[in-house]
Amino acid sequence: NDITISSRNVGGQSHPLVDIVHSNQIVATILTPDAALRLNGVVHVVSQPILAPSLLVSVLQVLQSTAEFSTFYEYLQQSGLEGALQNPGPQTVLVPTNEAFGLVSQSTHNVWRSNGNALREMVKRHLLEENLAVEALYKRHVVASGEGNSTLELSVHSLAGALLRINVMSDENNLIKAMIENKNVSMVGTAFIVSNGVLQGLNRVLGSET
Repeated sequence: NDITISSRNVGGQSHPLVDIVHSNQIVATILTPDAALRLNGVVHVVSQPILAPSLLVSVLQVLQSTAEFSTFYEYLQQSGLEGALQNPGPQTVLVPTNEAFGLVSQSTHNVWRSNGNALREMVKRHLLEENLAVEALYKRHVVASGEGNSTLELSVHSLAGALLRINVMSDENNLIKAMIENKNVSMVGTAFIVSNGVLQGLNRVLGSET
């Protein structure tokens, strides 16, 4: 997954083009090498901004490639809502981990597998039409308020129409925690901030809290 430099010859040009490559894809081309020389480095002019590797992938690609999200991705495919995540964003997927789905009763899983409407409703409870990067929002809140131990209260609506109230706070070790109010649900792991949205793991399936 490292970014590498490669050169290619283009007909009619006396010098090869130098490309910046990530995952076998050209992400930018150096237009003017050594455009400026400084005591502490060199400046090259490139064809476009070089995005962080995470911004070169999509919400769906993360769901497809992250093992702990495989159950949710399977249900997403079965629901017919996979196409809803192919838009340019903004959007957030609150993804219950496989462990979270393991806490749900077998009878509920059977309902989801046999009832398309119930399955789509479950999936839509976890989809938001906005980018919800709670850690970044909390840090901005702390800076603005000047209170390092305050609680940030957020309200968002899911595609299912449900209002989710989220309390974000830091503990005694300055670790940021986010709880969905009135539900036994916490956000777990590091958020994936990608090209067309955000993915955030959950320790429970919304609507099936135990």
